[in-house]
Amino acid sequence: MRRYLLSFGIVFSLLACHTSVSSTDSLSADSRAAGSKEDVAKHTVALVDLDDKVPHSFCSGVIVARDMVLTAAHCLENRPKKFGLFFGFTIPDSSVDSGIQIVRSFLVHPHYASATLSTYKVALNHSKEAKGPLPFPPKPLNNIALIRIPRELPDTHTYTSLAAGDPVTGEALISAGFGCGDASCRNMKDSLQKTSMVAASALPDTSHLVLRGLSESGSCRGSSGSPTFMQDGSELKVLAITSIGRSDCHFGISADTWVPPYATWIKDSIETLRQAD
Repeated sequence: MRRYLLSFGIVFSLLACHTSVSSTDSLSADSRAAGSKEDVAKHTVALVDLDDKVPHSFCSGVIVARDMVLTAAHCLENRPKKFGLFFGFTIPDSSVDSGIQIVRSFLVHPHYASATLSTYKVALNHSKEAKGPLPFPPKPLNNIALIRIPRELPDTHTYTSLAAGDPVTGEALISAGFGCGDASCRNMKDSLQKTSMVAASALPDTSHLVLRGLSESGSCRGSSGSPTFMQDGSELKVLAITSIGRSDCHFGISADTWVPPYATWIKDSIETLRQAD
């Protein structure tokens, strides 16, 4: 089945960084081409811990409506007491920076399976074959949540739409998130990173998509909830969000929440959060 675009324009941490060492770039404002660093930056935000004097990211998210960010449910399960959304390239040293908006409301999927997610992480880490079959969770984990953007969306950012249909094995995808610049985290800068990934396999019944980075590089600690985009002409559409990956980081694999099956929940939850204010 070929993908089609949904008619509506919307659609800590167990894993922290969804990056590929040799294919990851820090973002700058100089890129302009489709699929460039700037393209992913305008849709991607950091969830920042504001409990400490210096803000730092603990997850990422993707803007799916003028006032909504989509992220992983487990990011909010163990959230800081005070946290915000950062719109920019590199997280500032002060929480009063104009690029940070303090979060006041959010909604986690009602059937988020926290215990199953923890069990699945153990199974994933016991998988011996870096390029062989990977274990899938026994049921949907529903590791997905929405955050209400408290103020107006900055002019530098905009929302993206949801890509739908069956993932194509071997398809090139783009992930973006805040966290480590390589698997050893030597270059952790709390800066937005763009990463080349490939769709390895999918299990629609559990709403998961397995992604792989390049050899000896890939997913590691720092950016749960980070979006994975597919290219649709000159635009990027969100296909998945980072859910969980191996602790060792070097196999370049992660199991992402496949977003399209949650289209109805996303649409309904956006209305719920808007009506609550």
